[in-house]
Amino acid sequence: MVGRKKYVTVKEIAEYLQVTKQTISNWINSGKLKADRLPSGRIRVLLSDFLSFLIKNNLHVDKKFFGLKVTKVVVIDDDESVLQVLRTFFLSTFPDCNVEYMNDPIEGLLKIGEVRPDVVILDIKMERMNGIDVCRRILENENLSNMKIIVISGYIDEYKDELDKLNIYGRLSKPFRYLELENLLRPIIFDARLINN
Repeated sequence: MVGRKKYVTVKEIAEYLQVTKQTISNWINSGKLKADRLPSGRIRVLLSDFLSFLIKNNLHVDKKFFGLKVTKVVVIDDDESVLQVLRTFFLSTFPDCNVEYMNDPIEGLLKIGEVRPDVVILDIKMERMNGIDVCRRILENENLSNMKIIVISGYIDEYKDELDKLNIYGRLSKPFRYLELENLLRPIIFDARLINN
């Protein structure tokens, strides 16, 4: 674990990626991995540059190694099959996320108040309360204003005008592709500002 270090060495990167130091040197020399050369001739890489390299090349990011905050997510959908698809998605794509799955929008709101997630993913058409009303309740609460909301629904077009009035981060139409959701979540989950200084 790197802890609060700002830089990593070629040796640490090689151990992390389980490749040779020569491979790391080749990446640095070719410009694929940004690095600084010290007057002593030693090479060091900014932790943030190493993180960017991993993300750009779709390589595994160990959040503990980088001192990254674990992203908290609440998913709200009253369709159990959709919840199962999203469980599979998070386990395979972002296994380090702390995800709560709720099949009731009112219980979902309570969970949001309890967990204070970074991201809320929800459907629009649900029993007891629709997703638009859930979004409004979230956005009305000053303590939740930094939360990113992603709406995934088969009714995006039908509710377009109402969604446009809300300050939501993203929207996807059902059925959606994993890559679409991954592209929305990746900047949130790997936000460089989450690196502890």
